[in-house]
Amino acid sequence: MKKKEIILSLTPSFFGDNVNTDLIHAPSNFTIDRDRLRSDYVSRKNKNIDECPEKIIIAGENFGLGSSRFSTVIALKNTGVRCVIADSISRIFERNLACCAIFAFRFAPGFRAAEFFNDELHSAIEVKIEPRAKKAVALIKQAGGKTAEAFADIYLYEIAAAGGMVNYIAGKK
Repeated sequence: MKKKEIILSLTPSFFGDNVNTDLIHAPSNFTIDRDRLRSDYVSRKNKNIDECPEKIIIAGENFGLGSSRFSTVIALKNTGVRCVIADSISRIFERNLACCAIFAFRFAPGFRAAEFFNDELHSAIEVKIEPRAKKAVALIKQAGGKTAEAFADIYLYEIAAAGGMVNYIAGKK
């Protein structure tokens, strides 16, 4: 797969620390109908977010901890989430995001999303994703000109860029 730069203009929602999968997609909303899976939590965090087709989640520590239900990731995808950038992401959740074609990036150790971004994110931010030798780098640019960097394992980037694990494996044959 040829590695190319990807530029996304996304509407952000800010999530704090320790957001678990039961908050993102409550077990009471579970269904086996993949098309009906949605994340009410993403919509509640930003009242205008449903008007925007593509979304980004900026989060603090331990995003996606808890159960490893794949339905939570499908709910995020169906809600329009294209990218998650957090201080840290649960290992299984991070891999599930990539397998469902959602880019997952982590800020460098010591960086705190809460100190850089604020709870009042409303305007779209630009995310420029550059694949490099062993990792992918996301350059995040806010409307006011503030920028930050986040990183992903190159393998997870390639899976998400291919459109998910099924497409990635099909492309390798």
